[in-house]
Amino acid sequence: MRELAKWLWKFWRLHPKPLAVIIGFSFLNGAIHATYPYLLKFIFDGIEQGFTLDGLLKYIVIFFGIGVGIYLVYATMQGTRAYMNMRLEFRFRQHMFEYISKLSPSFFNRYTTGDIVTRLTDDITEKLAWFSCSGIFRTLEAMLIVLFGIAAMLTLNVKLTLIAIGPLPLLVYIFIKVSTLLHQRFDNVQKAISHLNNVMESCFSGIKVIKAYNRESDQERTFYDAVDDRKRKEIKAVRSYAIMESLWGNVWQLGIGLILLVGGYMVIDGNMTIGDIVAFDTYMLMLIFPMFDIGQFLVHGRRGSVSVDRLREMENFEPEITEPESPKPFGNDGVEVEFRNVSYSYDGSVRALDEVNFTAKPGEMIALVGPVGSGKSTILNLIPRLFDPTEGEILINGVKLREISLESLRRLIGYVPQEPLLFSDTIERNIIFHRDWIEPDSVKEAGDISQLTSDISEFRTGYDTLVGARGVNLSGGQKQRVSLARALAGEPRLLLLDDCTASLDAVTEQQLWDRLRTMAPKTTCFLVSHRTHTVKHADQILVFDQGSIVERGNHEALIAEKGLYKRLYEKQLLAESVGVA
Repeated sequence: MRELAKWLWKFWRLHPKPLAVIIGFSFLNGAIHATYPYLLKFIFDGIEQGFTLDGLLKYIVIFFGIGVGIYLVYATMQGTRAYMNMRLEFRFRQHMFEYISKLSPSFFNRYTTGDIVTRLTDDITEKLAWFSCSGIFRTLEAMLIVLFGIAAMLTLNVKLTLIAIGPLPLLVYIFIKVSTLLHQRFDNVQKAISHLNNVMESCFSGIKVIKAYNRESDQERTFYDAVDDRKRKEIKAVRSYAIMESLWGNVWQLGIGLILLVGGYMVIDGNMTIGDIVAFDTYMLMLIFPMFDIGQFLVHGRRGSVSVDRLREMENFEPEITEPESPKPFGNDGVEVEFRNVSYSYDGSVRALDEVNFTAKPGEMIALVGPVGSGKSTILNLIPRLFDPTEGEILINGVKLREISLESLRRLIGYVPQEPLLFSDTIERNIIFHRDWIEPDSVKEAGDISQLTSDISEFRTGYDTLVGARGVNLSGGQKQRVSLARALAGEPRLLLLDDCTASLDAVTEQQLWDRLRTMAPKTTCFLVSHRTHTVKHADQILVFDQGSIVERGNHEALIAEKGLYKRLYEKQLLAESVGVA
């Protein structure tokens, strides 16, 4: 619970005024609640002693005034709690999303999409949002009512008060015994929900493959097993919760029975008045629902603690890429990239890159070629600092990459991944991609360079055409051209292209390079490609094998070396000739 409160305090302190209102009105509500059973005592004792009608009416007016006061205080308190529930839910989700979005790809290798979505939706909305304010401060309200009520009862009769609260130690013992069990079962439920969401996400993302292999029935069984697992774990958790809630409520009823038994005997014996026993009974009835709230807090606290633990688990994943404390400026009119003894390992053992050295001058096109898994894409991932080198340094215009702010670095980069990713939005918004400085003219120019213009003319709504989830409404080549236009629209000084022209025909690709050379002559370009007619025009070709550069030079020089590049080149020529045939 301590860690839970510590984590929540980060967000509570952002709303001091609503928090002060809730706490202040909780004390006021407890004090007002403690007065009206006392008022009943005076009314019943007064009636027994011969109240006048005026005296009775005075107490009744006060009684109704207290009722109105309780209503106003509670309405204010409840409304403020509801506001805080929504604000805290927003802050929880925004905080986690912003944190996760800054993490490196290794985080997403560890946590599945379904698990992350569950933690940002079900854990926050269903388990934490209500508990973080209403759950906790309803319990504060309940505890204050109980404390004020017991204090008032002690002024009436100490002995009977001690008898009435006798079941409390038993209730505490019950909670301690089931607390660990509740925590474990709620944790199992959240893991089952994460697994179910991950099954659904995987199924819907890969629906084309599932249908192509006629595996719908297998997916149905997988989904059924995930749902059944969640159902069984939900039932176990609800059963434990129901037992806890039932014991908590029914054991507390013993207090009322003891008051009626012992208090009734004391009234008969003349040691208490009718007003005293009425007040005592009213206090006990008044305390039943607050005690239920306290019991529910103990249960929901365990559930909320599980959800906070799941969010803190992701928070404890340290960002591998951090901003420099004092970023250094660098000229970006032209971009020179230098790799100095750069090595990188994905898992700490096998090296994806091994002591790579090269320099790319401003305006050059650097082609990266080699067998699958030789480290080409890793080079492209290191330049925008999606990863940092395990060893060595990367420099931009003589400044170490780690000393440049991420915003400055990534603003000068245009990146086109091997698998083009489009969002469910219009073509224009996919190209602009939240970069407010990009003008509509730049969008059209980027579309023209990427050879997208002819496709746009065929769409009835042009650049306002919705592309659907992951660009489902577009062909593979169209998605690549939109992705390329996105990279070019920001007028990058450094262009990273990861085999992004594989879906373009040779004529379209040649037109693309011609326009790019003309429109952006100072742009330094890194290109991963298996196409011979693309690679042969590069200013410098780096040939990778098992993470190392084994050959370098231009096309003619590498062909003359008769090494790996020539073998790859001849193999690709054969593949292209077979394709044409």
